[in-house]
Amino acid sequence: MLTVDVHAASPHANLEIIIFTVTAFQIALGLLAIWVIVLVATW
Repeated sequence: MLTVDVHAASPHANLEIIIFTVTAFQIALGLLAIWVIVLVATW
């Protein structure tokens, strides 16, 4: 609850968290795509 209060008090912190989440999600999708391509290529 403390972290939620801190983030609520700082919109900039929320923005950084959103950017970090989106970036991490894109990286995860990229790694997944590469893994699938490698898997298919070596099948």
